[in-house]
Amino acid sequence: MELTPVSQFDGWYAKREDLASWVSLDHPSGSKVRQYMAMAKDAPGAPMIVGCASYSCMQVYVASAAKLTGVPAHVFVPKRNRLTEASEYAAYMGAIIHLVAPSWGNVLRSRARDFGKQFPKIVRWNPRLALKDAMTQCANIPDDVKRVIVPTGSGLTAAGVLAGLALKRKRPLVLAIAVSELANDAKIMKLAAETVGLTTGRLFNHHLPNFSLKRAAEKYGEAMLGWLPDGTPLDPYYAAKAVRYVQPGDCLWLPGLRPLRAMPEPMRGYFKWEGFK
Repeated sequence: MELTPVSQFDGWYAKREDLASWVSLDHPSGSKVRQYMAMAKDAPGAPMIVGCASYSCMQVYVASAAKLTGVPAHVFVPKRNRLTEASEYAAYMGAIIHLVAPSWGNVLRSRARDFGKQFPKIVRWNPRLALKDAMTQCANIPDDVKRVIVPTGSGLTAAGVLAGLALKRKRPLVLAIAVSELANDAKIMKLAAETVGLTTGRLFNHHLPNFSLKRAAEKYGEAMLGWLPDGTPLDPYYAAKAVRYVQPGDCLWLPGLRPLRAMPEPMRGYFKWEGFK
């Protein structure tokens, strides 16, 4: 797997996972795109199905990947009076939107799983592959980094980063900025430790870096403006909520970037951006 680069700004770094798998302004980029496309290769021609929250970028990734590979996409999201920009983007990409009530996360996922049973094969999200992917990308984190700041939803990326740094014998503090209520510090640490153990067979020979979880002040569905010093937009629901915590010596982990079309409409005019060069 090719490593995404690390950019250096005025005294701090950014791990540029937002550059991964970028195609055009119409499509998202990032680690989840790379991971999901790898999973799609294991089920060629199979439909892509996801149950997720209204603002979740998973529907953006799934709809984009389905469009690029020419397969059907089905997105199960909470029933609302008006679709979020992320769901509107998924529909624009050709995904079939299934509105679900009640809208609890377990109900959404259950409806998506039940729907998928009618197909002989579907593209399945593989958390273990996603963890391994994040671990691998830790290889080029600079040795002088004091903290790695990771915006996280469920905590999967944060766990992968912890495990990857442990395997490379790197010990910066990992600060996870949780943008939803899903992330749990004890579960993240446990998953990271299990991942190291499964990878090496020597769980107790690899000590995890120090870890801290801080919840963003904004609600999950609340967007923020943010961009890198070079003008690259930050995802308004993830990285834009984490950049404020960056201090000299830090490395901000940028998981990905949803297309401008999937961002809140008032924000789109702030970004005079023509894509990655």
